[in-house]
Amino acid sequence: MTTRGTIYYSEAAHEDRWYHRALAPLVAVCNLAVAAWVYPSLRTSRINWNPDLASLLRVVRERSKPIIYYSWHEYELLAVCAFRKNPSDVRPMPIGHDGILSRILQNSTAWLGYSIWVYRRQSSIRAKDQLVDFLRSGPYVVGLFADSGGSDGIVRPGLPEVARRSEAMLIPFAISARPAVDLTWPKKFSFPLPFSSIEVFWGQPIDGSNVSVEHCQKALDMQVERASEG
Repeated sequence: MTTRGTIYYSEAAHEDRWYHRALAPLVAVCNLAVAAWVYPSLRTSRINWNPDLASLLRVVRERSKPIIYYSWHEYELLAVCAFRKNPSDVRPMPIGHDGILSRILQNSTAWLGYSIWVYRRQSSIRAKDQLVDFLRSGPYVVGLFADSGGSDGIVRPGLPEVARRSEAMLIPFAISARPAVDLTWPKKFSFPLPFSSIEVFWGQPIDGSNVSVEHCQKALDMQVERASEG
């Protein structure tokens, strides 16, 4: 059995949308469906790290600053399976928002053992400011998807901005899984299957204090290339 995670919300003042409550039953059904799909894979998949996991654990445990794992949205459910078997002190906390598309995954991810931090979209405080304040409040280990809103393999400017302002370390990663169900439309997305072999390719940590979009893009593209060849 897994230990349920906790969903934490930004304390930023915000406005609740009327339709959030109306769509609550649909959100609940989607979360149940995701959890039912992923749980067998989480329990049975074999995880391999490249470089090895011990090297990654040393990097994360020796940190004095926040760490941001970053990748593409298409690996989201594969990452849930891969990182869940890591020790709890180095397991990333997924970052979500309080919109419908994020909420359909949040409870399922928490049921599968992850604590999640959620920023407020309908707030006078920008999402990036909310996240920076959160990261500055402790040397957290979090997970972000760099193509947020697009699932198109393009790093958004928000990632390096958040890293610079919070002085975080960035760790790019990509994932290959065999077998898996891979969709290419309407967006690229990979669904894990039970008893799959999942390999996580991660790159050397990047000092976020002076990082650019181009640097983040190149570093992640390198891991995607490794994953496609692995």
